[in-house]
Amino acid sequence: MEIPESIEAALLDDGHFAHCLSLAARTAARELRSQNELAAEGFEKLGDPILDFSINNLADHPCESPIEKLLLHSLMISAYRNWIIPCFRHGGATDFESSECSQIVLIESQAVFWLKGRKARVDAVVYCPAFPERYVVECDGYEFHSSKEKFEADRKRDRAIQAMGYQTRRYSGSEIKANHIKLSFDLLCEVCHL
Repeated sequence: MEIPESIEAALLDDGHFAHCLSLAARTAARELRSQNELAAEGFEKLGDPILDFSINNLADHPCESPIEKLLLHSLMISAYRNWIIPCFRHGGATDFESSECSQIVLIESQAVFWLKGRKARVDAVVYCPAFPERYVVECDGYEFHSSKEKFEADRKRDRAIQAMGYQTRRYSGSEIKANHIKLSFDLLCEVCHL
C-alpha cells in the first residue's frame, strides 16, 4: 500500500481510511489503558465490534461526495482521538443505537426523511445515544447548491427537518476542505457534550 501524501488523501482513499480508522482505534485504547486499565477493556469490548461494523458499512456504502467523505471520516478519527467510538452506518438500526453510552457517536450516512409525503435524503445524521439531540449534517458543494432555487429549497427542507426535532449543520465545500479537522472536532463536541 502506498503512503498517501497528506491527511486529506488518506481520508479520501477508502483503503487507507479503513487502515487509519483501525490504527486510531488501537491508539485510543492504548492511550486509555495507560490511564485506566478497566476503562480500556470496556472501550475495546464495546469498540471492536463497532469498528468491524463501521469498516464493513464504509466498504459497502461509501460517502457520496469527496466533501462528505472528508468531513465524516475526519469526524470518525476525531471521535477516537477523544475516546469516543464512532459507528458508521448506511440506513437501518444497529444494536448500538439503544445504548445510552456517551462513548458512542452514531453517523448515519445518506439518511432518509419523509417530508410532506416526499422522500428527502440528507448527507448524514449524527448523534450520541446518551443525549436527545440529533444533528442533520449537510455538506454543500458549490456545484450543486449555488442556484437561488436550490438555496431556497435547502432552507425550506432545513426548517421542515428542524420541525421534526433535528438540528441542522450545513458546511460549504470550501469550508470543509480548509478546516475539516476543526469542523469535525467542533461537531463532535456539540454532539457528545464534550
